[in-house]
Formats: sequence, structure tokens, C-alpha cells
Amino acid sequence: MNSKLKFVLKVLYYIFSLGLGFLLILTLPGIMLYSDLASTMNKHLSTTDVKNHQKAMMLMGGFFDEEAIEYKVYEDGYGIVLFTATTLYEGKNSEDKARQYVKNCYAGFLFNCKDKYKDSTTSDKKNNTILNVTDSSNNKHPIELLNYDSDNDEKNTKDRISTLVNGCYVYFEISKKETSSISKLEFVDAEGTIFISYELSKVRDFSEQYFVDINSFETEYNKDKFDNEKLKNLSDEFLSKNTHYKKGSFEEVSKKSSISAAIICVVYFIVVFILGDILVGHRYIIRFFKWVHQKIHKKKEDEVEVKDVYGTDYFTQLSYKLVVPEGFEQNVRIHYHNDKDEIEIVLSKDTNYEKKVRVHAGAYYNAVIEAPGYEAVDMPKELEVRGYRMTVEITLKKIENS
Repeated sequence: MNSKLKFVLKVLYYIFSLGLGFLLILTLPGIMLYSDLASTMNKHLSTTDVKNHQKAMMLMGGFFDEEAIEYKVYEDGYGIVLFTATTLYEGKNSEDKARQYVKNCYAGFLFNCKDKYKDSTTSDKKNNTILNVTDSSNNKHPIELLNYDSDNDEKNTKDRISTLVNGCYVYFEISKKETSSISKLEFVDAEGTIFISYELSKVRDFSEQYFVDINSFETEYNKDKFDNEKLKNLSDEFLSKNTHYKKGSFEEVSKKSSISAAIICVVYFIVVFILGDILVGHRYIIRFFKWVHQKIHKKKEDEVEVKDVYGTDYFTQLSYKLVVPEGFEQNVRIHYHNDKDEIEIVLSKDTNYEKKVRVHAGAYYNAVIEAPGYEAVDMPKELEVRGYRMTVEITLKKIENS
């Protein structure tokens, strides 16, 4: 590949890869936040612990009183929890511009109800999933729960509850727009069967102290042109009235998603650099690993060649001891040599087959032992003479049929 073509490919590779990387930096935190938000909500609402339900409400945004006003768990592990809350919704101002408003409501969850509360039908029958709210006069007010088109039909018909498609809960809100009071909640499934009919502990008519305390904030926020500074002061004033009043926050999830996104981005850029170096670069990484491999290989070779680590420019007192079988009386000659020196030893019965000699340190080869009819059992073929004193012990054994 010529240098010009390689340069062009390198430029194109890094423009594409780095562009995609910066796109990841911009979009991945939001994607991770959305994913982690859904999984965290399911985690909190798959339990019967009301403290976890409070954490789920925190992720819904707006304001709320963390002390649940209604709470009930049924035998199969699902249940219902209700809070007083102020939630956000999309609307239009007097100039017909889209903006967010807040509304006071009773908000809650039908929790841990996946595969228990059926929100879909298996035929062309009408989906009857609905929440019926009964007021103090025993009138029923239906609240739609279906908010997801699972089959993408032409009419865009909502036929499922989005949080039950991949989750385990149903979120609902009841404001003054739907009813001025609540005495009973009735969840009807897709087949028209009543799943839960819950009688509230008392009639709820938006008279709780929470709604009184939040009223000034709600009024200011819903003005077409609200005062930001005044709104902040009203928010702080409201939260200071009761330690159980909370402002919704994604902090629990955002930290986790930010860390996950950062790790993915760092790994991505490392992979981009490695592939770039290998495919269109100077292959410094491959060279580095080759260099490391050569260093390790050379070190191993150096560790094997340890014969002369003590040097050979000195003498060693070499003691030989020959262990012979009973009745053995002949002399035994032992010989070693190398390029410069040799070791010649004669062992006899007179010296009890022991002898000391003074030899140069070093490696000696070509071992020879002369003992007709006998063989050396453990005589080293190569003798490494090291240190100032060294002892070698050899055992003789009679050769059978000799």
C-alpha cells in the first residue's frame, strides 16, 4: 500500500471513528439514563417495601409527600400504594406554545403485578383495561391506563400499558380534573374482570395539608410567565414546611448511568486507537508487544544459561566418596575433562574409597569410570564444580551376568 493511500485511509478512519465517539459522548449518558431509570423503577416496584416505593416516586419528578396515604399488599405479592403529589404534564400557554405545567393529584402504583394484572387480550375482543375511580357520591370516573401500541396498527390503537410490557408495575394519577373526591379504586383487566377493588381508608377530596402547602407554588408555576426567583423561593418554602415533602430527582440513577457511559466511551476510544494503530498506523502496539515478548524470551534464556554465574577463576576442594558393595576390593578410576582442565581420581580400599582433590571450578564433561564388572548408579555425566568445597558421592553396583 503506497503512503498517500495509507494517509487518506488513516484520515477517513479517524474522522469516522472520532466523530462516532463524540456522538457517543453526547448521546450515551441520556440513553444510559433512560435504560437505568426503567430498570431502577422495576427494581423498586418489584418489592412490597414502601420505602422502595418512595424511591420510585422520587424518580417521577415534581413534588410529593413521601408518607404514603394508602398502602395495601395482597396475598399474591402485588399491591397498591398512593401518595399526595404534584406532577408535571405537557400543555400549551395562552400563546399556544408547548410548555410544562404542574397539577396536584393523588399518584401511586399498582406494584409487582406483572403476569398477574392482564392488560392485553389474545383475540380481537375489546381491551377493557381501565381504572375506575368511585367518588363520595358513588359515581364512577374512568381513567385510561392503556398508553402503548404493541402491534403498530394503522389506527395507532393503545392496547398495552407500557410499564407492563417490560416492567412490573402500573403508574396512575388522579387529579381534580377527573374527580373531586375518591372513595374506591377499581382496576379492571383486559377481559373486563375486576382485578383489584380497593376501598380507601377514608374519602380523599384534595383537602390534605400537602395540597394547602403546595398551592402557592402551583399557582406561580402555572402562570404563562412565572418569576423564576419567586418560584425558587416558593419551592424552598414548601419543602421547609415538612421533612416528608420531597422534590423529585434522578440523582440516584444519573450517577450510575454517567459512570457506565464514561466507561463505555473510554473503552471505545481505546479500541479505536488500537485498531487504528494496527490497520492504518505504524503498529506501535504490535511492536511494543513484540519487544516485551523478546525481552521475556531473552530473560528466560539468560536464566537457563547459569553455568558460570560464580566464575571459574578459582579452585575448589572436590571430595569424592565411593559407596561399594560388600567384598569389593579393586581400584576405581574416575575421569572428567573440559577444554582446559581434567579431573583424574583413583579410589582404593586403602583410602576407604574416599579422596580429596583440588581442581579449577567450572563444568566438566564426558564422565568415565573404570571398575570392571561394576557400574555407577548415580554418577553425574556432567559435573558442575562450584564453591570452595564440594562433595560427590557415587554408588557402585555389580553388573548382572558379568
